[in-house]
Amino acid sequence: MSKVILIGSPNSGKSLLFNRLTGLHQKVSNFPGVTVDVSSGAIVEIAGTTLVDFPGTYSLQPISGEERVATQHFTDAVADPGESWLGWFGQLIEPVFEPLGLDWRYGVAILSSFLAREVFVGTLGTIFVIEGAEENMVPLVEQIQASGLSLASGVSLLVFFAIALMCVSSLAILGRESGSSRLAVKMFVTYGIAAYIAAVFAYRLTLLLPI
Repeated sequence: MSKVILIGSPNSGKSLLFNRLTGLHQKVSNFPGVTVDVSSGAIVEIAGTTLVDFPGTYSLQPISGEERVATQHFTDAVADPGESWLGWFGQLIEPVFEPLGLDWRYGVAILSSFLAREVFVGTLGTIFVIEGAEENMVPLVEQIQASGLSLASGVSLLVFFAIALMCVSSLAILGRESGSSRLAVKMFVTYGIAAYIAAVFAYRLTLLLPI
């Protein structure tokens, strides 16, 4: 049995989405604070999947009792992201990033950065359960250091991002300015392969250094 949780700001449409997907009739309104209890129901179109709606919260640092309920369930849900669908996907692609000395967490963050490079930080913040990692990176850096990321892995990551064309907006502009979407795709693939090879080389070379 799979479980999907709905957590977000108050009055953002969570309960409305819950009703649409489950066919239930949880109370909704156009002002925040209506949902004060946890509700669950089976998703009509996806067999074996339960949807859980939580009270709204403005932050992962709760103030009210309703916010504590939401944030506690969120923390429990992501306490071991390796057991989630995100972890499943990450472990599926992990062999691709192992030659760079990176595990599934960094693989998922790299792929998400295709939307925009800064998304890399936010994704890692989500995986490591750190709120506001984009504004204050110190807790994330400390968590990464504690996770055992080696110098060689860090170097390979830097080399990869220095070469790869990992930004969908850049590719869109390139395709528009050149008048050829095929050229944009070719450059994305070419730079991606070059970045991967260079990152593997940098990782191996750094391991050989007497540090």
